[in-house]
Amino acid sequence: MSGCGEGSEIKFENGGLTIQDARVAFEIKKGTPIATVFATRDVITRWAKVVLPGSPQISEKIAELQRESPRIGYHFELGPPIPADPSSRAS
Repeated sequence: MSGCGEGSEIKFENGGLTIQDARVAFEIKKGTPIATVFATRDVITRWAKVVLPGSPQISEKIAELQRESPRIGYHFELGPPIPADPSSRAS
């Protein structure tokens, strides 16, 4: 295929912004992408909700978003909390 070549890795040490074309493959090696999609209400009701980890920080961020923009619909739900990393626990 013309124009296709070896991929390259880009590290975002402090986060970052990408504009991704759905026709191109991407691999997220660490972290979680945040996506913004605009759709009509009848279309989005057929989509599965994004499940976010149920942490106090995420719960507060959701409440903040809903307070700041009550007319915008958010299509996500809280899931179970992410278990703490056993390697980060003090002995």
